[in-house]
Amino acid sequence: MIPIFAGPDVRSYLAAEKAGRLRLPRLCPACGGRLWGHGCCERGADETGPCGYQRIPVRRRPSSRCGRTASFLPSFLRPYQSLVSAARQRLYQGLRRGCRGGRWPPR
Repeated sequence: MIPIFAGPDVRSYLAAEKAGRLRLPRLCPACGGRLWGHGCCERGADETGPCGYQRIPVRRRPSSRCGRTASFLPSFLRPYQSLVSAARQRLYQGLRRGCRGGRWPPR
């Protein structure tokens, strides 16, 4: 997975995706071969807890030389996790302040 920056949050990423403004690398990071457009898969992104879960497209491109497929993950997500970085930071700060439950997101 290769991180790409297309805005700080889900809304700006979806706007860039819809407008075709995502800047994706054209060369494979493993072998240097050309990456071909292959489509996308969907990925979950949770911004604000149980109510803010959305499915977002993640672009994929296979290499013409080595055959590996590169997935371009938005920079606000981490591999294999659906909670976006800003929400994870708010949760951590709430736990540090002693918030053990109740209202989400912590104030």
